[in-house]
Amino acid sequence: MNEWEKNRRMAESYRQSYPPGTRLELIGMDDPFAPIPAGMRGTVNYVDDQSQIHVKWDNGSGLALIPDTDSFRRLSAKEIEAENAAKGSVVSRLTASKTQPGKEREEGRRQAKPNKKKEDMQL
Repeated sequence: MNEWEKNRRMAESYRQSYPPGTRLELIGMDDPFAPIPAGMRGTVNYVDDQSQIHVKWDNGSGLALIPDTDSFRRLSAKEIEAENAAKGSVVSRLTASKTQPGKEREEGRRQAKPNKKKEDMQL
């Protein structure tokens, strides 16, 4: 088997193991300039032809994982459920704390100060 075929098979294996949407947690990254701290979680976007796993990290980064170099693990179904429950409770708290949107806009209009035109301003 040539090198190209080996890389193709490896990439396909990673695509099967880590399809888009898979949740991962970083254990460690062998990169002194890595902005991704250990323990950060993210969602797989895709696996490229070089077997790099491209992840959208929860901190907003889009840095790819290199499977033979970086340490990471797949989140269990139970961990994913806990994440979703936590997100749901935050959303419900935010929704419950909001006032009526029409009233906010009305109050905002009363507090707004009129813009002064250049010719109205005196030096």
